[in-house]
Amino acid sequence: MFEIKSIPFELKDIDTTSRRVVKYVSAFGNEDTHRDIVQKGAYAKTIRENKSRIKFLWNHDSTGMPVGVLDEIEEDEFVLKVTSKILPTTKGNDLLICYENGAVNEHSVGFYTINKKSNDKGNRIITEAHLLEYSAVLWGSNENTPLLGMKSSLAPIDQLAELQKRSQRLYKSISVGNLSDETCQLLALEHTLINKAMTDLIESLSTSEPETLSTPEAPEPMKVTEKSIDVAAAFLAAYKSQK
Repeated sequence: MFEIKSIPFELKDIDTTSRRVVKYVSAFGNEDTHRDIVQKGAYAKTIRENKSRIKFLWNHDSTGMPVGVLDEIEEDEFVLKVTSKILPTTKGNDLLICYENGAVNEHSVGFYTINKKSNDKGNRIITEAHLLEYSAVLWGSNENTPLLGMKSSLAPIDQLAELQKRSQRLYKSISVGNLSDETCQLLALEHTLINKAMTDLIESLSTSEPETLSTPEAPEPMKVTEKSIDVAAAFLAAYKSQK
């Protein structure tokens, strides 16, 4: 069975001149939402025998072209570290812009489990995995980074502040004015979900802490309706108008 594991770590380094990025794409030793634990060394055989076939994709889309090429890949004590070169294609350029502005900062791996075992707590420990690809993704599957990369331990007011920052990064990305329509549509969807998350948080704070509520205002560079589909459409239309 083809599996996907995501982590929230941000890029370690971006060199826009050489178009090279350094990132972590898989974590070792921690329990994920499926109660799985990837063991250090799980990717060693793939790296040794199949490195040239590991692909760098956008959002696990194996039907499209890669967004970059693998340069270096290595396991350390805690993570799988990858250095890649972003291709000068439309999707590659989109990704580099999103990286620069912080609109994309999560990554995920796609693999087949070859060997596994269980511990006394019932966790599945993946001891060997056949790595096929790693992807830049908008939303990771880890429970600590659902949808918007929010830490579950953050207080609601702090979550609002983080959501506002993410919203601002989205606006910064589209202000460049040369993203593809496909990428802009994905960012529009994230913008819609951010607005919904902020509304939900505001309502919960208003109910539980009305006397201390102080809500940061997200930037509103365009008029949108309350329906998600209209929000996304307005976001995309505003982007197209400045191209």
